[in-house]
Amino acid sequence: MARKEDERTLKMKENFIELHDNGNSIAEIAKIYGLDKTTVYHCLQEIAEKSGRTRESLLVAPHSTHLTYERQFEPVAEVDLTSFNENFKSTLKSFDSVCESVNKTIEEQEQLLNDFKEGEN
Repeated sequence: MARKEDERTLKMKENFIELHDNGNSIAEIAKIYGLDKTTVYHCLQEIAEKSGRTRESLLVAPHSTHLTYERQFEPVAEVDLTSFNENFKSTLKSFDSVCESVNKTIEEQEQLLNDFKEGEN
C-alpha cells in the first residue's frame, strides 16, 4: 500500500514541474492542489535536484508570450506661446487679487476679534 502512495506522490511532483514549466507560479500550483506554497516549493526543489535543475529556475516562472498592440494617439494641437503667456499672466493677476482680498478679510476679522477681547477686559 505504501508503494502505491509513493507512486502517486511522485506523479503529483512531476505534475508540479510540468505546471511550473508551463508558466504556473508556485502559488498557483499550491492553489490547484490545495497545498501550502512551501510544500510545493520543497517538492519542486526535490525533483529539480534529481533532474539537475537549479533552485533559481524554480523561483522564476516562465512567461507566456504577450500580445503587443501599436498605440495610436490623436495629434496634439500646437500651443501659441504668446497667447499662453498672456493667459497665464492674467490668471496670476486674478490669483493675486483673490489673495489680497483674503488677506484683507483676515486682517478685518483679526481686528474684530481683538476689539471684542479688549471690550471684555
